[in-house]
Amino acid sequence: MAGENRLRIVISAEGKDAEEKLGRIRRGLDITAQEAERGSRRSERAFRAQKAAISETAVQLQRLYRQVYALATLYAGSQFARHVIDTANAFERYRLTIQTFEKDADRAARKWRELLLFARDTPYTIREVMNSYVTLRAYGLNPTIDVMRALGDTAAVVGKDRLPLIALALGQIRTNSKVMMQDLNQLTQSGIAVNDALVEAFGVGRNELDKINAAIEQGVISTQDVIDAFIRYMQKQFGGQMERQMQTLSGQWDVLKSQVEMFEDRLMQAGAYNTLTGVLRRINDELGRMSDADVARWGKALDDAFKTGFDWLVTHQGDIKDVLGFVEANLKGIGAA
Repeated sequence: MAGENRLRIVISAEGKDAEEKLGRIRRGLDITAQEAERGSRRSERAFRAQKAAISETAVQLQRLYRQVYALATLYAGSQFARHVIDTANAFERYRLTIQTFEKDADRAARKWRELLLFARDTPYTIREVMNSYVTLRAYGLNPTIDVMRALGDTAAVVGKDRLPLIALALGQIRTNSKVMMQDLNQLTQSGIAVNDALVEAFGVGRNELDKINAAIEQGVISTQDVIDAFIRYMQKQFGGQMERQMQTLSGQWDVLKSQVEMFEDRLMQAGAYNTLTGVLRRINDELGRMSDADVARWGKALDDAFKTGFDWLVTHQGDIKDVLGFVEANLKGIGAA
């Protein structure tokens, strides 16, 4: 009987001890669950805050991208407009130059049209054609389209960059009372075989070149006769070379440049030139009327804008790095997939 009582006491004590242990475990699990829940809420709040920060940074980056894109578009547009205006100004100067030489509006208009068509149908831009034409006219020559074609065919062989040099050499011959040997040497440097041209033009053998040179130096053969002789030689020796060059890739590229220039001029002549001239005149007038206080106010506004943008970049550089890292990680994930 006494043994049974002792057994009941031992079992009862062990049960209480186990119950206490289970209670401690339960309380520990409850505390752990509560901490986990609080941690989860903290993590969720931190995640939402980080997500909001990333979203805000993404919005700012998108806004910055749109601004940069707008600036790039504006810059490209301004460069194109600048090129169009430069071309229109150059063409206007060419028209005025031809009017000065021709001294008649109708003749000047016809000559301008001839030179435009010549540039369109050859591997030379109107700028290159006009520069050589003006050189010849400035030295007293009045080149026809056939003469311009002879010079263009020759330069197509000896080098397009030689076209103004050939025009200059012929012009210098024209200004002297007799042909100087230095002028002939300049033609040689331009790529023209002077001796071959003289033999061909005057129908003499090479053993008679000394006589021809002496007659040229003494003025027996006039400068105009010498110029005509070289033109005939160039026509015979190099005729058709521009047309052949036009069939090449570089030739078609040159045609494209001429077409673009002419399109730009036509665009401006359609009314844009006068409109832009009026707009720029008004802008210049307004700028001229601006006081020092106005300029200072504009300067401060620009300075504030630059500082604001810079401060934003400095403040959000960490967020920007996070966004870029997130994008990079996702791109790598996509690549791995």
